[in-house]
Amino acid sequence: MGILYLARHGQTDHNLNEIYMGQRDIELNETGRKQARKLGRELRDKGNIRL
Repeated sequence: MGILYLARHGQTDHNLNEIYMGQRDIELNETGRKQARKLGRELRDKGNIRL
């Protein structure tokens, strides 16, 4: 049986300022990029995830 990891998107300037855009990709801000890097490290450290 496999493991399912769920992750929410990282922070953007839009969601920080409560601007909701449902049909456009908004780039992560610096905090969101840090969150993504941290998540990547944590998944890599699980040993069964290849990034």
